[in-house]
Amino acid sequence: VEGQTFDIEYNIETMMVKRSGSKDTVRLTFPEGWTIAQIFEKIEKYNVCSADKLYANLDMVADEYDFIKKIDMKSGRYLKAEGYLFPDTYDFFIEESPSSVLKKLFNNFESKWTAEYDQRAKDLGLTVDEVMNIAAMIQREAKDSSQMYTISSVIHNRLAASSTYPSLDMNSTRDYIASLEKYELFSEFYYELYLNSYNTYSTQGLPPGPICNPGATAIKAALYPADTDYYFFMHSPTGEMYLARTASEHNKNTQMYLYG
Repeated sequence: VEGQTFDIEYNIETMMVKRSGSKDTVRLTFPEGWTIAQIFEKIEKYNVCSADKLYANLDMVADEYDFIKKIDMKSGRYLKAEGYLFPDTYDFFIEESPSSVLKKLFNNFESKWTAEYDQRAKDLGLTVDEVMNIAAMIQREAKDSSQMYTISSVIHNRLAASSTYPSLDMNSTRDYIASLEKYELFSEFYYELYLNSYNTYSTQGLPPGPICNPGATAIKAALYPADTDYYFFMHSPTGEMYLARTASEHNKNTQMYLYG
């Protein structure tokens, strides 16, 4: 699938500082599709808590939640908690404790994952983590919410026809690790390991874990894909999506709309 990853950046900063009793507070918005690295960077920028402290406490706090504790940590997975820091607007105290900061984000995800979603995932034969994995790809591949349910159908269709389409071929999974290189979070050895494990052009099935923190629409799209018989999609440079049922059709779309 020749998908195009769309970064979502907001030009209007939603930060607001005010007094709350004897402490200053700050209001921060984390857009849908941001990674943990982006979220922690912004939290540190506005003096809520250092990124180092957040990383140091991440696994310990995450494992207090069943939806993360139950995750089977696959070989090559970068962060167990990626995908579960729900994108939203939050109020924090300046110099808030890392555990308090993290719990606000995890609690929000817990409140958004409903009993209906839990049952739907079981009906699909998927774990919560597999749903979030699919939702994260949808979030990063779609230009906007109108494309999400169709992109979801392509992912589900390819997973269901794994003997014919063993790889998902998503640009977004390959780009995930590359986007983290600037943060210098791991050694060159692990960079290569993660780069290979998240490359869905060369690996089979889902990547080791979610590649971002998806929003509510992407999660719903992962659970309720459109009913299509498409196995390929690609985007033009301006974001229009073109779908195909066969590799031949997809190659024609790519040549016509991507390379002109």
